Amino acid sequence: SMYRLAEDLDFSPSLERANRMLALKTGTMGAAQATVEAAVQAAGGPAYFRRTGIERALRDVRAGAFHPLAPAAQTLFTGRVGVGLPPVVGTALTEA
Repeated sequence: SMYRLAEDLDFSPSLERANRMLALKTGTMGAAQATVEAAVQAAGGPAYFRRTGIERALRDVRAGAFHPLAPAAQTLFTGRVGVGLPPVVGTALTEA
C-alpha cells in the first residue's frame, strides 16, 4: 500500500498523501513490532545476542516507531486532518 501510494516515487506532495502514508507507517510498525516480539519470545534469551540478528531487528523496530512521528503524534496528526484542522500547530504547515 505504501509503495503504491508513493507512485514509484514520482508524486506531488500533499497533505492527504502524507496523512495516509503516516497512518500506513504506524500500522506497519505495529505489525513489525509484534512480529519481532514473537521472535524474541520464541528464541528466549539468545534473541538478545547479536549473532541471532533478532537483537538488531528489535532495536530497529523500536526506533522505527519514532521516525518520522511517534504513534501518539501520528494519531493527533491524522485526527486533526480528519476534522479539517491543520495537522501541526505552530509550523509552516498551518500557514498554507
